[in-house]
This record gives sequence, structure tokens and C-alpha cells, in this order.
Amino acid sequence: MWCPICKNEYREGIAFCPDCKTALTESLSEETEETELLVSLDEEADAKKLAAYLEYSGITAQLKEDAQSGAFSVLVPKRKLKQAKKAFSAFYTVEVTAEYEQKLAAALEKSRKTDSSTEEMIEPELSGKPDETPGDGVPEGGDRLTEKEDFSKEDFSQEEDGAEGAEDESSAGDASSKQDAPEEDEVEKALLEAISQSSKGSYVSRAEKSADYRSSGVTFTVFGVLGIIVMILHWAGVFRYFSTVSAVVISVLFLAFLVIGIDSFRRAARAKEEAVQEENFIRELTCWLEKNLTLESLCAADQEGSSDEVNFLNRMSEFKEIITKQFGELDPGFLDQFTEEYYNEHFEKQS
Repeated sequence: MWCPICKNEYREGIAFCPDCKTALTESLSEETEETELLVSLDEEADAKKLAAYLEYSGITAQLKEDAQSGAFSVLVPKRKLKQAKKAFSAFYTVEVTAEYEQKLAAALEKSRKTDSSTEEMIEPELSGKPDETPGDGVPEGGDRLTEKEDFSKEDFSQEEDGAEGAEDESSAGDASSKQDAPEEDEVEKALLEAISQSSKGSYVSRAEKSADYRSSGVTFTVFGVLGIIVMILHWAGVFRYFSTVSAVVISVLFLAFLVIGIDSFRRAARAKEEAVQEENFIRELTCWLEKNLTLESLCAADQEGSSDEVNFLNRMSEFKEIITKQFGELDPGFLDQFTEEYYNEHFEKQS
């Protein structure tokens, strides 16, 4: 294993250079490949985790520590920058989900401890003092009864004070829970947004659907026609390979193949017409964006202090809202694919 920065060789099993924290490579052949900055992270553990995920996704990643700021830069080959950004979006979604689960578990544990401490405080106050019986060596008589009555009044007063104290503690616990609620709501909102983005499947264009239908139609039609020819020869007595029941079942099967093939051709023709409409809409949408959308309008969604990747996701959300306001609700998969391709083509170099 070699360090592409220090050019030092290390034994197998070592993943990162101990000097510059750069991910090791099997050879120095990738040294000449131009790299681009994907993201800068404050924690070394997060940077290593992202680099490992990129390596798993087939993208060579390098870590470089900034001596002044102490941040860790994740570098990727320039030709794979778009692919790396997609992989980082998926990585970010998983991390948000994990962070939400940890915070939720901590909040639940804190709630349990609050409830438990409240119950322990209330229980001794409500339990009171056990009554004494004559069998315990206490003499009976009017004087003792009078003393017991006096004690009961005092004890009752103490119980009232204890109950009020327990109510105050319970109110304080409720107030603490309410303070924690906004933080949980923010985490849950981020989680739902990340899950919503990750749950959208990849979009298949109408032209691709038309090609798929046409390919299926050719396959099913060829098999159906050949099968029907074989079965015609069987029923004509040219050869006898099947029993009567098997021949009937196989004949129906090949007829079904032929029907499916014809239906696939019909669907391909309809998808081809829709593909023309889709291409016209994309041209109209692109023309409108070129006249009305600028990088500055998208950068208005950036949050001060956030990383470039988080701001990129915010820009994509703003981009989709602008299109939705102008053209109405569109297919989520189409919107994801179009906005990413348009941004990379028109604004990637500017940003």
C-alpha cells in the first residue's frame, strides 16, 4: 500500500497514512489523476467513515488534514465528482437517520428517569407512618388516644406539604420535557426530509420505457411464434413429443407469449408518443430556466456556517420549489433527475 501524497509504502492492513491521514492506494498510478474537493469535515472519524463508504462505492478517496484549521478534506477524482456527490447524499441521509435514532433514544431514556424520580419522591410521602397497635407494648387509654389525634393532625399537614412538593417536581419535569420537544421536532423534521429524498426511486424516461417495451415485444413474439409452429407440427402428426394434456398446456402458453408480445409493441408505441411530449416539455422547461433562473437565486437558500454539501441539498430543494410553482406538481423522480443534471450542466463550474 502506498501514500499518494507522501509516497511512502506501508504493509497490508493499513488504510490511512499516519503522517498526512490520506487514504492509501495499491499503487502510485493514480497519483497523476486530478482530484477535486468533495467536502471538509471537522472530525477525523467522520472523514474516515465517508472515505470508506466512497471506496465501497467504487470511488477512490483521499484524506488530507489542514494544518491550520484542523479540518479533514475528502478528495475524489475529478471525473467521478458527480458520482461522489450522489454517494455523499446517500451517506448524509444515513448519518441523519442514525443521529435521529440516538437523540430519540436519549430523550426517551431521560423521560424514563424523570418519571422514575418523580414516583420515588411521591411514594414515601403518600405511604405515611404505620399505625401502632396495643400489642406492640403501647398502653391503651384516653391520654394515648388524645396524643394520637394530635399526631394525626400534624402528620396530615405534613402529607399535604409533601403532596404539594411532589406536584411542583412533576410540573418541573413537564417543563423540562417541553423544552426538549423543539429539539426532537427539529431532528424529526430533518429525518423525514432525508427519508423523503432517499425514498424516491430513479426516474425512467418515456424513451427508455418505449425501448424496453419494444425489446420485450420482440422476445415474447419470437418465442410465441416459434412455439406455435412447433405445436402445429405436433397436432398435425409430424412428430409426437408431448402427451395430449401437456400439448394443450404448452399451446396455451405459447399463445399467451404471442399475446404479451403484441401488447408490448402496443405499449411501446404509446410510450414513444409520450416520449415526444416529454422531450418537448423538457425543452420548454430548459428554455424557461435559462431565461429566469440564476445561480444567485439558488444560493439564497444557503445557510451560513453549513458545509458545501448541505448547502447543495438546500439549493436543490429551492430549485424544485421554483419549478413546481411555475409548472405544477411533477413526477418526483423526474424532478430529481432533471434538477441535478441541469445544475451540473449550467452551474457546476460557477459554484
